[in-house]
Amino acid sequence: MNKILTGALLLAAFGPCAFADDVAPLSTSTPTNDFGALIGGAFTFGGDELAEYQVEYEDGDNSSENIRAGEQFYLFGGAYFRHTESAELAYGAQFNVGWFNNSISGDNGDVTLTRYPFELIPFIEFHKFRFGLGLTLHTSIEFEDDAVYEVAVEAEDASGTVFIIEYLFADHLAVGLRMVDIEYEFGEGRYSETFDAGHAGISASWLF
Repeated sequence: MNKILTGALLLAAFGPCAFADDVAPLSTSTPTNDFGALIGGAFTFGGDELAEYQVEYEDGDNSSENIRAGEQFYLFGGAYFRHTESAELAYGAQFNVGWFNNSISGDNGDVTLTRYPFELIPFIEFHKFRFGLGLTLHTSIEFEDDAVYEVAVEAEDASGTVFIIEYLFADHLAVGLRMVDIEYEFGEGRYSETFDAGHAGISASWLF
């Protein structure tokens, strides 16, 4: 009887330790680093008015259209780095190079505002929402009118800040809003004029 009791006590004491070895450990995510490329585009609005034109169309209709310093179509490509800490948290940075264009087309020619931005945007992702705040540099800023006044004017390279808030679908498609604070200076010295080129827009990008 004592031997049976002793065996039962030993089984009770060491049994849990033996069973504990068979229990699977809690799953934990391993931090990862990703490098990749991206392409995207944005439709933007805002900024000071640079010029206004009365545009006539082939059907006889006409309308008043303007060129604003912060509009209109922005296409870009670049690269990104992302450190994924967990399923809920990641951070990194992206570098964009783009073509930013606003234009009015008529039968007698075009009026265009063209610039080439470079952007470096550190970001943090939390539950698929991405928040970024970085720097932008707009180069080769040129206003060209070959329809009415036959002029072409260039502005100095301009730097500013860019803020993005996006939602990431399936880790590849980022859709959201972007806001840029920047100014363009046309001319030199006493003949220079500064325009607010700040703008907001809707953007989408695909990460490879």
